[in-house]
Amino acid sequence: MPIAVTAMLPIILLIATGWTLNRKKVISAEGWNAMDKLGYYLLFPATLFNNVSTADFNALDVGTYAATLYSTLGTLCVLLILLQPLLKKSLSVTGPAFSSIFQGSVRWNAFIVMGIAGTVWGKSGLAITAITMALLIPVINVITITMMTVYASGKAISVKAILLGICKNPFIIAISAGLVLNLGGVEVPQTISTYVNFLGRAAVPLALLCIGASMDLDALRKPGPRLIFGSVMRLAIAPAVALLFAHLYGLDDLAKGLVVLVFAVPTAASAFVLAKQMGGDSKLMAELLALQAVLAAFTLTLWLLVIG
Repeated sequence: MPIAVTAMLPIILLIATGWTLNRKKVISAEGWNAMDKLGYYLLFPATLFNNVSTADFNALDVGTYAATLYSTLGTLCVLLILLQPLLKKSLSVTGPAFSSIFQGSVRWNAFIVMGIAGTVWGKSGLAITAITMALLIPVINVITITMMTVYASGKAISVKAILLGICKNPFIIAISAGLVLNLGGVEVPQTISTYVNFLGRAAVPLALLCIGASMDLDALRKPGPRLIFGSVMRLAIAPAVALLFAHLYGLDDLAKGLVVLVFAVPTAASAFVLAKQMGGDSKLMAELLALQAVLAAFTLTLWLLVIG
């Protein structure tokens, strides 16, 4: 079985489980909302803190690698912002819907990358994945939280409101704490590290169940232009841009492969959690995550062949 299919199958099954539980009314709407809040305020911050605080920045030429990541991310952000008026006019994409498409295009599922990188490149791949998380996760969270504040709130937003929203966000607080400890050389006590690690392990499975519960299966059977656009941006255009910059910056084969993989995997489950709690189109976000997960089993296989 191809590596990409092996990596995607558990995610697809978890989403399907969430959809089944919701359809059978095993968990009430209030229960699903409570799980969304648990992931947003505790579980995802725990896993972000754990990964950022333990990343080893000495495993490669961080400067060139970071430039490649940020150039790719910046290009995607500019492209999406330029396309926003066209999407609004031609596809009736509202502000909340655009914020979900934006998240679905720039966020990446680090856990899929870890699974594939460990299988293909071993410990070296896992080390660079950890560095990638430390470099990208804080920046992407600041960008997406800003975009959600601007587009999903439905109100006129001041710079002060944007900065306040960023500073109060639990994802940003957890990342900032992790970076302070990492760069300050402070080692987290083993008991605390284990506790935070346990919390973090629950984040993705719980979020995927909630995604399945919010998913409209009919939308996946007949994906509309918004779903198709968000999936093409994430699974085709993003990795192509990453490959271009990896060539331009002259990365070695391992670093090049990781950069492309990072931008070729589906978006992160945390995107749904943010959309649900910050006023984005959570239904569209859930459908994007589910469709990308299914399509990525095929597109990831092709990108793995491209990067060798």
